[in-house]
Order: sequence, then structure tokens, then C-alpha cells
Amino acid sequence: MTKLKTLYALGFLAILTTPSSVFAKDNASVSWTESYVDVGSGLGMEWNFHTVDGQPILEFGVKETSHRLDRLWEFTCANLDAGQGTISNTIFAKSPEVRKGDEFGFSIRVDDGRSFGLVGHKGLFQIQGVSSHYPQFDISDSHNLWDEMRRGKRAFVNMNGNKFSIHLNGSSHAIQNFLNACSEGVG
Repeated sequence: MTKLKTLYALGFLAILTTPSSVFAKDNASVSWTESYVDVGSGLGMEWNFHTVDGQPILEFGVKETSHRLDRLWEFTCANLDAGQGTISNTIFAKSPEVRKGDEFGFSIRVDDGRSFGLVGHKGLFQIQGVSSHYPQFDISDSHNLWDEMRRGKRAFVNMNGNKFSIHLNGSSHAIQNFLNACSEGVG
């Protein structure tokens, strides 16, 4: 009787793990991009380069406001004194199950191209007198992601299971101006 139960259980597991033609058809009709919520378009977010107190800043956010949380993504030059040309990125979105001090992986895919895997951490920020933690990561000013974002139409971000996408309209000019300003600061 035990052998019969084991065979039955194995047969049942084989059925569950074997893709059926119905399952394959359903997956084929659903685009992978549908799970990435479009953020920014309905809020009027756009790419913007400017300087604050002489510091170059690249932002994806609502341009007409000065409130920091009207930005989804903010880039600043970092390690300029060391001559490394590092760009610090902050995404103003809560990442699930990530606590202060954690490091976590996430990916950015531009259009249907390859995915760039990155490691982030929770950065501490003071916003209107309140301390809060947001995902932050550093990349070099020569990272391939910059070229992809300048040429692409949409970036798909998967941050520890929090999936969203942003348009890249107007990013080319803003990114180039930002990178030029950072490199001038390095020289």
C-alpha cells in the first residue's frame, strides 16, 4: 500500500510540474512587460538635469515641484575627489522586506534588451525633517546602462520583487548633460 501511495504522489507531482498545452498558450499570450506598472506617465514625470549649489543632479520626476518625493529616481555625482566618477542613484520607492543595513539585488532592463543586475542598499535621507530609508546604488559613469537608457524607450525595474517601468522620453539629452557635468567635476 505504501508503494502505491508513493507512486500516486509521484504521478500527481509529475502532472503538476509538467506544462500543459493550455498553460503554455496562456503564457505565450501574456507579455512579460504587463507585470511592470507604468509609473510617471500619468503624473507628468519627466527627465530633468539641473544643478543645486553647483552639484549636478539628474532626476526622473515632476519638474514643476521642489518636493523631493515628487521624484522617483535621482542621480548625483559621487567620489569625485577620488577621481572615480561614480554615480549615486536613489529610487524613492519602498522595497518590500528590505531593512536598514540590508543589501539586495535588483535589475534594470531597457526595452527588450539584456538585464543589468545591480546591488543596492538602503540609504538614509532627511526629507522635510523626517529620516527615511530608500533604495540606493552606485554605478560608474561609464556603465553600459547609461547608453541603453539614452537610446531606449522604457526601463523595466525589478527591485526585490517591486516591479515598475518608466518611460525614457527626453532621457538622452538630460543623461548626456549630467554625465558631462560629472566628468568635468572629476577632471
